[in-house]
Amino acid sequence: MSKRTTLLISCILSVLYAFAQGPGGVFGAELWHMATAHETDTTYAWSDYSGDYSSFRSISGNQLIVQPQSWMQSFNFHPALHFDSISGITLLGHANLARTTVIGVFAPDELFSQQSLHKEIFHSVGRAGEDMRMTTDSVLDESSQNLHHTYHTANYSSFNELALRTITYERSNTPYHSVWGVPSTSSFLFNENDRTFTGYSPEFIVYGRMLSQLERRKVETYLAMKYGISLWGSYITPDDILIWDNTNQTYHHRVTAVAKYTDSSLSQLLSTTSYEEDPRFAFLPANDSFYKHSS
Repeated sequence: MSKRTTLLISCILSVLYAFAQGPGGVFGAELWHMATAHETDTTYAWSDYSGDYSSFRSISGNQLIVQPQSWMQSFNFHPALHFDSISGITLLGHANLARTTVIGVFAPDELFSQQSLHKEIFHSVGRAGEDMRMTTDSVLDESSQNLHHTYHTANYSSFNELALRTITYERSNTPYHSVWGVPSTSSFLFNENDRTFTGYSPEFIVYGRMLSQLERRKVETYLAMKYGISLWGSYITPDDILIWDNTNQTYHHRVTAVAKYTDSSLSQLLSTTSYEEDPRFAFLPANDSFYKHSS
């Protein structure tokens, strides 16, 4: 009887794994926010695809943050929330952020370009002493890379350009143990104060561990193919195949892709670029992939 039970459990787990999804084929995300239509196609919200159903809510009223279509910006035919007047928080129930990898997609807006560059993108609160603040200038400070905090900007050297880019934050602190246990809850806050980042974000992913270099590249490739972003490095598919080698720099400009990976929630059958290099750079919202935000 025990063998039959074990076999049945294995079959169920196999079926569940077959339907599991992970950005770039990298499973186990603690948070996977993606801008999607909410109830109707005229309003949008950040939905969680990690399986925990974490919601992006207002800091004060704890209400689900929903935005009208007129506020949206479309990148490669995918909507993005606009961070300006809203303040929001997302709670994580299974990560204390002692070790974490955060990969997000961000694009400054025209209001941001008129202000100082020192702006906070997000603020996270984990276990005691594990708070972290991601700011635009810390992202661009290449000399700040070390074993505890590494910042990675893909193909961009400045937030002055109103273009979409991926940002990866990695953190690994020494774990500690207590007989009373360690709280595993944490949170991410956006637009918490008056030095906040203003712009767009279509997707935001958090892992409660350090990703390997290959895993990180697979997630960044997924985001690049989905939103029409040209990465610095090569492109690796969820099944570990090199599909674009950046060693040929002659053609490594405005890279776009058509791809379909069900386990990554990616179905990009029509593609354009969200980044146009100088001197033909198209400022937002002129390079919206929908005409005047309307499909």
